[in-house]
Amino acid sequence: MNWKSMPDQFYSYVSVDDIFMHRQQPLFGLTPTPWRLDVPLWRFLFAETRDMLPVDFADPAYDDSRWRSIRVPSVWQQEGYGYPNELSYLPANKKAKSSVSFKDKIAGVAASELLDHVGVYRVWIDMTEAYLRRAVYLLTEGICGRFEVYVNGRFIAESSSVHASSKLLLSGKIAPGRNLLTILVYRLDSMPHMPHSFHPGTFGFSGIYRMPSIICEPLIELSDLNLTFSWFLGGSLKKVKNKVTSEDDKSEAEIPGESELHADDVSGAKIFSEMLFLNRMSISAAIRQRFRIVRAQEQYDIYNLPELRCSVKDSNPAVIGPNQSVSLKNEITVAGVIPWTHATPVLYDLIIEVLDDQDRLIDIKKRRIGFRTVRAADQSLSINDVPVQIKAVEYYAFDPVSGLSVSIDQMKTDILLMKKANLNTVILRGIPFGSDFFSLCDQMGMYVICSSVISHMKDTILSNRSHPCIIAWRPEYAHHYSSVEQHKSRWTQMDPTRFIYDENKNAGISDLAPMPGKAGLLFGSWQDLCLDRKYRMSKLHSNERLFDGIQGRGVHSGDTKAFRVIHQVDISEDSSKNDMPIAQGIVSAFREPHPIYSEIKRQCETIRVFGSPEDASLMTIYNTQAFGATEELEVEWKLMLGGLKIKGGKGIMPPLKAFENRKVQLPFKVNDLYSKEYLASEPKLTKIAERALSKELVLHLRLSMAKDTDIYKKGDEIGFYQEILDDHYNPVESYNNKPAVISYDEMTSQNDIRLSATPSLIIARAGDTVVHFNKNLGALCALICHDVECLNGQFFPSFYRAATNLDRSDQSYVLSATVFSKETDWRSIQREIEFKKLRYEIDGEDFTVLSEYHSPIMRDPILIFYRLRPTGRLEITLSFRPRFDPVRYGFRVGAPNTANQIVWYGRGPIESYPDRKESCPVGLYRSTPMELVHFYDRPSESGARSDVRFLAVTSEKGDGVLIQKENKSHFSFTATPYSPEDIDDNSHTETLPVEDGYELFLDFYQKEIERTGKSPKHPNSSNTQEATFVFEPITGMNREEPGM
Repeated sequence: MNWKSMPDQFYSYVSVDDIFMHRQQPLFGLTPTPWRLDVPLWRFLFAETRDMLPVDFADPAYDDSRWRSIRVPSVWQQEGYGYPNELSYLPANKKAKSSVSFKDKIAGVAASELLDHVGVYRVWIDMTEAYLRRAVYLLTEGICGRFEVYVNGRFIAESSSVHASSKLLLSGKIAPGRNLLTILVYRLDSMPHMPHSFHPGTFGFSGIYRMPSIICEPLIELSDLNLTFSWFLGGSLKKVKNKVTSEDDKSEAEIPGESELHADDVSGAKIFSEMLFLNRMSISAAIRQRFRIVRAQEQYDIYNLPELRCSVKDSNPAVIGPNQSVSLKNEITVAGVIPWTHATPVLYDLIIEVLDDQDRLIDIKKRRIGFRTVRAADQSLSINDVPVQIKAVEYYAFDPVSGLSVSIDQMKTDILLMKKANLNTVILRGIPFGSDFFSLCDQMGMYVICSSVISHMKDTILSNRSHPCIIAWRPEYAHHYSSVEQHKSRWTQMDPTRFIYDENKNAGISDLAPMPGKAGLLFGSWQDLCLDRKYRMSKLHSNERLFDGIQGRGVHSGDTKAFRVIHQVDISEDSSKNDMPIAQGIVSAFREPHPIYSEIKRQCETIRVFGSPEDASLMTIYNTQAFGATEELEVEWKLMLGGLKIKGGKGIMPPLKAFENRKVQLPFKVNDLYSKEYLASEPKLTKIAERALSKELVLHLRLSMAKDTDIYKKGDEIGFYQEILDDHYNPVESYNNKPAVISYDEMTSQNDIRLSATPSLIIARAGDTVVHFNKNLGALCALICHDVECLNGQFFPSFYRAATNLDRSDQSYVLSATVFSKETDWRSIQREIEFKKLRYEIDGEDFTVLSEYHSPIMRDPILIFYRLRPTGRLEITLSFRPRFDPVRYGFRVGAPNTANQIVWYGRGPIESYPDRKESCPVGLYRSTPMELVHFYDRPSESGARSDVRFLAVTSEKGDGVLIQKENKSHFSFTATPYSPEDIDDNSHTETLPVEDGYELFLDFYQKEIERTGKSPKHPNSSNTQEATFVFEPITGMNREEPGM
C-alpha cells in the first residue's frame, strides 16, 4: 500500500456557508473542517536499535503506560534523545554526481545499524460512524527518517521520509470505536541507490516534525487539482519591460516616468483546471462541477461575498465507473482580476462544488489561488510579463528549540524581516517547507524557489504547485542520479508553468542563470544554525551529561556550562579546534539581525533618491518597484556640519506608484549658506561652526514610514540619502573662530616640554598632555590629557585581527598557520614582532622618540616615530615595508574604563568595513567599547567603524584626547573589551575573558571581511608604507549631541 501525494490544505467542507461561517477569517482562510482531525499527543519510546524494541510494540494489548507522552510536531533529538549529526549548511550544486562517491560509501558503512536509532509513536483514535462512511486517510507533511505504519497491530505500509503533503488510505483497516495507530520511525533515511543515510538538509534530526492528521473524503473524491493561468490578449495588463534597467545604473536623466502597471490594475484571466476524481463505490456515478471565485479578505459578509464574475467552458457532466478514476479539464474565464506579485499579493478562493446528476452536493472544496504567470527567458525572470530582479537568500527549515519543526510565528517573523530588508525571494535548501510556509508567502508576498532531492521532487511538485509564491523548482544534488535531463522532462510535464533553477552549470538543465548574476542577487544563508543550549540541557535525563553519545567526541570543561547556543564546533569530534567555522547567516538562530542585514537592506532598497547636479536642494525620489505603490512616507532632511545639525525639517509624501518619481524641493539654497546676510540672520550657525570639529557640510535625507503597516511600524527607516556639499565649510572667513583644541599653527614658544625619567620610563609633559614611554619595550605606555588617563597600554604596530567566520571557512586561511604563503598567519607575525632599539631627543622645541621593531615578513624595520609638540599635540607615525598584504595596519593600545566614552564622526552607528559600509550614514556618534561589539554566537572579528574623520576618547565629563589622521583624511578604529587573540581562542561569547579596560585599534588600512574585493587599495609591498595619527587634548565632548 503506497502513500499518495495530495494538494496541501485541500479539504472537504459541508457547504459554502461552512467556509465563510466566520466573519473574521482564521489563518489563511482555513475554516476548520469537520473532516480533519489533528493528532498532536502520542506515547513515545526511544531505542538505540530496532532489536531493542519490544516485539509487540504495535500490539493493542501492549501496555505503553510507562512510555513518555510527547507532543508533535517535534524531533526526538530536541526532546532529549541524541543530538543532530551536524549543524552545517549544504554546499551549492557544483558538480553533478553520476555515481555513488567513495565518501558516500564510507559514510554508508559508518552509518551502521548501531547508529540507526528508532522512535515508536502510539496513539488511540476514536472512529465515528460518520467517518467510516467516507474514505479515511492518514495525512502527514513531515516525517524525517524512513518509517513503518501499523494499525491495530497490523503492518500497513512503509516509506522513506516524507516532506510534502501525502496521505495513506486507512479504510478497510480500521473499525468503529478505538483504533491503535503506531508509527515506527528510524533515524536514517532510505535513498535510491544509497545505503541508509541522513536525508540532506535535516541535520540528522528524526521524528514526526509536522502535524499528522486523520482526514476523510467522500466516496466520490476530488483527489487532485492542477491549475494554470493566462491573461487575456489585449487586456489591461501592461508590459513595462522597456522601463526596467539595472537599479545601480540609474541617474537623474534616466529616471523613467510613471508606470502603466499599478497595484490596482485589473485584468481578465483564464484558469485552466485539471481535476482527478476517484469513485470508491461499486456503482457508476455521474458528476458535474460548479465554480465560484471570491476575493480573499480579512472579513466577509456572508450575504455579500466579494465574488468575481466567471464563466466555465465545457462544464459537462461526466460518468465515473465503479472503482475507477477520471480526469476532467475546464477553462474558466474571470474578469476583474488583480495580478499576484511579491508587492501586490492579492489572493482569491476558488470554490469547487461537486454535484451529482440531480444537482445534489457530493463535496465542496476550496483552493486559495493567486493569478500569476512566470517566465524565465534570456537567463532572467519575468512575473506577469514584467522583468523582475531576484533578491534572494537561502532558507533552511530550522529552529533553535524545535529543530525542523518551525512554528508559523517563527516563519512569519522571518518573512517580515526579509521584506523589511527588501528581499523578494527565498531559495529553500534541503527539505521543502510545509504548506503553512507557502501559504504565508502567498499571503505576504515572497517568491519561493523550492528545493528537493531528486527522489522526492515529484511529491514536492504535486503537493505544492497550486501556490502562486513558488516560481521555480530546484534539485538538490545530494545522492546518486542518472539522466538528469529526463528528470527535468518529467518535472515540466507535471508543472509546465514554472522553470527549473540549478546553479550546477554542468547539468545543463537550468532555465535561469546562476545567482548572483544576470537573474538577480543571492546573499547567502538566512539564519545561523545553532540550538538553544539551555533548552537542550533542560531535556537531559538523570545522570546524563550534555553531548553524551556523540561518537568520537571527548569531554570538555565547558560542557556543563549553560551557554546560549550549541553550534557546529560543540558537536564536532574535535570541539576544541579554534579554526572551525559555524553555520553563520544574516540573522542569528534567534533572528537577531547581524550587521550584514543592514547592508543587504541598503543594497536592495526599492526607493531611491537622486540629487540634482545643478541644485543640491532639489531631490528626485523614485519608486523602483515594477509592481505596487509605496506607502505614505515621512521625508526628513538635515543639514549637518561635522555631525551637528544646523538646519532641517520634515513632511509627509503621498504614495508613489510603480516606477513613479517625484521632485522634492528642500527649503534652502546652498549659496545662502555663504552669504553674510544669511549668516547675520542665523547666529546659531556661526556658534555651531565654532564648536564643530569637522568642517564637512552634509545633506542627509531620511525616508521613514508615516504610519503602521502589515510589515513596518511608524518611523521605520525605508532609506536614506547623503551628499557632502562642502568638505571644508567656513561660514565666516573674517571670524577668528576659536577651535576646540590648540592647533599646531597657534603654537608659541611660551610652552615648554618638561622631561623626567625613572629606570624604566621616560615622562614628557607639554601643555595639558602627559606621555609615558617604556624604555624596555620602546613604546608609549600612557597618554594623559586634562588629567584623564586616556591610554594606558603599550602602543604597538598592529597587523593582526581576529578571524571572521568566513575566514574559518577558507582553507587557505586555515592553512596559513602552517604554510608560509600570501594568506599569512598574521597572529604569529604579530606575536613575533621584536623590539630592537629606542632613540629619543629634543628636536628644536619638540620632543621626539623613534622606536625600531623587526619582523621576518617585513623588508625593512618597522619604525614608530613620536613627536610631542609644546602645545600638547602628539604625532605618531608608522613606517614599514611588507612582503605580503596585511589584513590591517595601524596601532594597537590598551585603554582604561575611566575613558570609555567613544565619540566619532564617520560611518555609524553599526559596524562598518570597507566592503560593508553603505548602510552606515556619516554622522556624529557616541558609544562605549562594550556597545560597539557585535556578539556572534561564535566569537568573530567585529566592531570596526570606517571612514572616520575624528575620534574622541574621553571620560564621562567629556575630557580626553582627540584623534585624527594627518591631513584629516579618513581612517578606521575598533574599541573592544576583547583582544583578537581571545576572540580566536574561544568558541562561545560567554567564555571571553573580561579585562579591566579595553583595546583600541587605530587603522590606516583594513581589508574587507566578506571577500568581496571591495577593499581599499592594498599596500604595495615594494613601497614603504607611512602614515600618521595626531593626538590632541580636548574638553567638553559630553556637551556635543550626535546629529544622527
